[in-house]
This record gives sequence, structure tokens and C-alpha cells, in this order.
Amino acid sequence: MAYAPLRPVALALAAALALPGFDWPGRAATLAAQMERSPPERRRELLLEAASARDPAARTLVLRSLQDDAAPVRLTAAAVAARLGVTEAAPTLVAWLDRPEVEARLAATEALGALRVEATFAPLQRVLSDADVAVRLAAVRAVVAVAGRGATVA
Repeated sequence: MAYAPLRPVALALAAALALPGFDWPGRAATLAAQMERSPPERRRELLLEAASARDPAARTLVLRSLQDDAAPVRLTAAAVAARLGVTEAAPTLVAWLDRPEVEARLAATEALGALRVEATFAPLQRVLSDADVAVRLAAVRAVVAVAGRGATVA
């Protein structure tokens, strides 16, 4: 009976731990370990979960995920890199600009525009003549973003 008043506290703590975005030291490393033994859709979900972590290891996980075997994981990693400002992803994303898949070129162009890394200006200019209209439009936005204020040097 003495423990009855603690029950609501324990329930609240359990609920907080179950919430997406709950952070603890080493969370990204735990998610990375789970990713190694998960199917592609689950890896994608874990990557999105890691994006909410304030753990610096999440950046490393994003960079590794850009090399994933599954295209949906790679494309998600590009979006997460942009959202987290992982400028170290810029060289990989620039290489994607020459890939045959429209989705990869579009994801790379959008992410590079969000990252605003000055060194990506010339590669993004090349994409202005891409065969796909969506990629060209994204390139216009990206070139303007990189040329405008706030460009970073990576």
C-alpha cells in the first residue's frame, strides 16, 4: 500500500519514455544498432526517429544512411540531412546529381538547397539543365538559396 502514490508517477514516466522524440544519451547509437538488423522500411522509420534526437551521433547515422542499399532509406537520409543541417553530406549529395534516378537527383537538389553550402553552387547550376522539370525547378530554388544570404562554407 505504501507504493500506491507512486503509481501515477510511474505511469507518467512510462508514457514519456514511449513518446517519439524522448531523448537520452546514446539514443542515436541504439537506433543505429537497430538499423543494422532491420528491413528497409524499419530502417527508414528509425532514421526519422534518430532525426529527432539531439545526440550528435544522429549526424553520423544520417551520413551512413546516405549509403544505404535501399533507395527509400537513402532518400529519407537526404531529407533528414537537410533538416538537421548536416553539411558533411554535401559531397555525397553532389555526387547524386549525376545519378540516373530522378528521385535521387531531386532529393539531392532539394537537400543541397536547404544546406546552402557555398561549394555546391557550381554543381547546382549544372542541374538547371536537367532533363526532368521537377529537378530543374528544385535547382532554381537551390541556386537562389545557396547564392543568397546564409550560405555556409563546408
